[in-house]
Amino acid sequence: MPKYYYHCSNCDESYYVYHLMSETHEQCSKCGFENVEKLLTKPLYHKTKTIEQKTGQLTKKYIDDNKEVLENMKKEAKSEMYE
Repeated sequence: MPKYYYHCSNCDESYYVYHLMSETHEQCSKCGFENVEKLLTKPLYHKTKTIEQKTGQLTKKYIDDNKEVLENMKKEAKSEMYE
């Protein structure tokens, strides 16, 4: 249900009202005055956060970081004597 912003010129109050687009709000909810004005409101817009890294960059970073560890483990495995 949309939120609409109204202003009453009689009591000089502004307030939000939730109602359907097909409905109208004609009476002030504060003082009961019959002539209220619907004000323009800014539409709500959610912007999603963009990903700064390209696909696979994090994986490549982990591979590069662990490459030296892997090489050391390979050397140890080759140098050990097995039965």
